[in-house]
Amino acid sequence: MPWKRNTTSAILQTEWAKIEAAGDTANKTALKSFVTNYFDPAGSDLISVSSINYYELIPDWSDAPSFLKNISNSDLRKFAKEVNMLWPDLSKGTSNSTRDNPEKHTLLFQNNTIIVPGSQ
Repeated sequence: MPWKRNTTSAILQTEWAKIEAAGDTANKTALKSFVTNYFDPAGSDLISVSSINYYELIPDWSDAPSFLKNISNSDLRKFAKEVNMLWPDLSKGTSNSTRDNPEKHTLLFQNNTIIVPGSQ
């Protein structure tokens, strides 16, 4: 989860210290408020590439790869094509913020797309 744009490490340390100082009285609501106030949603540093021209990002990907013609069983060939068509949905790019503000992310910037199993 990336830090929100105006968040600094000093703010995080100060606010977290308040929660720690509360000890056992710190509750789920305080923790949820801390996360909501200072972090963007999980996965917001990833960009779905299925909505972009996938052929530009992965030039060697094809929606009809040549190996499909070598599969004689029609059910298996259909399954293989369906699996192949999942790649654009499973592929993600990293946001420019991961490159421009690496201190605010745990995700490292990638020049290329990455595959996220389960597309999450």
